[in-house]
Formats: sequence, C-alpha cells, structure tokens
Amino acid sequence: MSLSECRHAYRMAFGAVALLIFAAAASPSQGKNLPVAILYDFCPQGDCSRTNSPAGLLADGNGNLFGTNADGGTHGGGTIFELSFNEVSGSWLYSELYDFCALASCADGKMPYATLIEDGQGNLYGTTSQGGNTGWGTVFELTTNHVLNVRYSFCPDGTTCADGATPVTPLTYSGASSGKPYDGTSPLYGTTYHGGTGEGAVFALSPAGGPTAWPETVIYNFVCCNQIGYDPTGLVMDLKGNLIGTTALGGLFVGSIFELSPSGGGNWTTTDLHDFCQNDSCADGADPRGQPIFDRLNNMYGVTSHGGETGFGLAYKLTPQSQNSPFVVLHNFCADSKCKEGMFPYGGLVRSPSGELFGTTAYGVYANSGTLFMLHKSKARVLHAFCKETNCTDGSHVLSNLAVDKNGNLFGRTTGDTSNGEGAAFELTP
Repeated sequence: MSLSECRHAYRMAFGAVALLIFAAAASPSQGKNLPVAILYDFCPQGDCSRTNSPAGLLADGNGNLFGTNADGGTHGGGTIFELSFNEVSGSWLYSELYDFCALASCADGKMPYATLIEDGQGNLYGTTSQGGNTGWGTVFELTTNHVLNVRYSFCPDGTTCADGATPVTPLTYSGASSGKPYDGTSPLYGTTYHGGTGEGAVFALSPAGGPTAWPETVIYNFVCCNQIGYDPTGLVMDLKGNLIGTTALGGLFVGSIFELSPSGGGNWTTTDLHDFCQNDSCADGADPRGQPIFDRLNNMYGVTSHGGETGFGLAYKLTPQSQNSPFVVLHNFCADSKCKEGMFPYGGLVRSPSGELFGTTAYGVYANSGTLFMLHKSKARVLHAFCKETNCTDGSHVLSNLAVDKNGNLFGRTTGDTSNGEGAAFELTP
C-alpha cells in the first residue's frame, strides 16, 4: 500500500467510527450553558469573499483578534483579517488586512492554514500551504502597514523539495511557550507536511535584514514508519529551548511526541518522548492534534482526537524526561453514556491567566456539534454546547485552537452552520 493510500485508509477508518457515533446522537448536557457572543459571521456575501478556515485566532495585548481565511478574498487565495472592538457601536469590526494571490502565479502565497503569531512591534507571521515561487507554500511577514514580505518560499526547484514543502503547523520561537511575543530577531521554527526526504521536515528560518528572503535550514526529516512517525500536527519551543512536537501517523504505534534538542554546531538530537496507542485499545490515546502548551514547570499538555478508554479522544500531561517520559491521562472524553463533554478534541488546550485549562471538542451533545470545556482535576466541565440555538446560530463544530486574552476571555471559530452557513468567530467569558 502506498503512503497516500495508507493515509487515506487511516482517515477513512476513523471517519467510519465518527459516522456511527453521529447516527446515535448524544443527549444534551444537563446544567448551565454559558452564552457565546458571536463576533463575526463569516461569508456574509453571496460570493463568500470572507469565508471560514480551520485556523484559530490570535489575541494581541490590545484586545484585537487576528486570523486567516484559507480561501476567498479578492483573488480567491485567502486573506488575513483583524477583528477589533468599536466602543462607540459596541460591536466588532472586520477588517481585511491582506488578500493572497495578489501577485502573478500566487507568488505571495495561497491558502494560509495555520494560526498566526505576532512580534513585539505588532507584525504578524504565518505560513501559506500553497503558492510561492513554485506553489509549495511560504513563510510570510505582514507589517503593521499591511505590507506582506515573503520570508521564504519552499521548494525553489519545484521538484525535489529537499527544504520541505506545504507548511501546516503554526510557527514557533524562543519564548513561545511562556506567552511572550516573538522578538523579531531569533529563528522561527515550523514543520512541513511534504518534502524533505519525503514525509515532511522541521525547519528553521534565520531573520535577515530588509524585505528579503530569510535563510532556511532543515533540522529534521520525518520518515514514514520510524519511531517518530510523520504527519506533524504541532511544534512548540519549550522553556529549555528544545522543540517539542507531535505526529499523528507512524511512530511505533499511532503518533508520537518527539523532542529536538540543540547539540551544538547547528546539530539537533532527536528523542522519542512518547508513542501513542502503546497501551491496550489505545488507552493512552491516538492521533494527537493541536498545538502543545506548557506550564511554568515545563510540563506539556495536549489532546488526542481518538483513542483513550472510550475511543473518542483524551487530554494528557507529559513531563519531558528523555525516552518514556512520564505520561498521564487527564481526562477521557465521552466517558459517560450521554457524552456530555463531547468527543473528538481537535484544537488542543489553552491556559488562562489564572492557570485553568480550556479546550473544545468537534462533536457531541446538540445535533452532534461540539463543546467548549474547562478541564479541572481530571473533570471536563462543559461551558458551552454548540448548536443549541435555533438553526445553530451559535455555531457548531470547533476544529481550531482557542485564544485567550489577558482577562481570561476565550475566543475561537466554528466551522459550518450559523446564519450564513460558513461558521463564526465567537467569545465566551468563563
């Protein structure tokens, strides 16, 4: 079986399980359902020039939100937008900051897929999964003046793509795990879904002066079926300067958590911290998703979209300590017969300023739509079950990460439903 066929079979197997679950819709959760405020309904125009995306939102220190749309816009290549609160009108205003594919052959990139990051000056950084000089994606910077600089265009020869191709996860940097903005001068790190030696790569970009391309270095190549696996789903630099990431496929079983540690001379040492699905019936989870996060003691927290005692995903904690690092299951989703807290978490976890963990599930409860939950002492308390409102005007499935501001307010995006049918940006105050 080819690699593409293997990936397809894997996704179809889990999809079949999901369809069986949807057919047996869960009963609504009992208890208080906190309201969500809809900040913006995507696709308000018939041509969907402002459409939805699986990418999450970025909340800056001034209360503004930034995000990307994977398609739509003037040229159909996607957009970068801002949501800002207008105190006079009491509503959130949508501003389109950049339309991709403005250059010939989409040399400025196309289809931005990952959540943005921001530096201390307010410049935004992100990736496009397509476009660029040869169509294999870019890393870009959008200045505060809304000028887009392509910092790197993958696969310059258009064929071998030894430098990687199709970046898929958010960029990371020194200080990211503590919540600090990017300093604009240290390296940026990320992953690609293709290229490298075949199954994607981990790369580093070194900032250079002016609106020029930045030098790129491949620091790890993913390989099908080795101990680390492939299909990267998250990458973050921890408090010690190590890169911690997850893969959804391959490894010894079904996905892994890996560490890349700088070992001098530009070299990196690779360590397999945990292999998912090594316990009976995948009780330790399978298919990790979302961006990992860390606490002040450098413990890592994340979710798997499948596996666990119920098969519907779990939340976990890992303490990086070389191979076989201590791993603890914090919560199994859908552990009760009514699946009150939902199932299939995809967007990872976030930590509020008070230290509480929050996350979302893609399905469950009302009309098989997702939930927003707080995780506390191995219990998931549902704060909001989506699609409770008429015609799902409060949204439905949540596949991307949440954002949290300095006051602990939570922001996110739903896909599908709402009044315009293409999802919405929402806010919830716990």
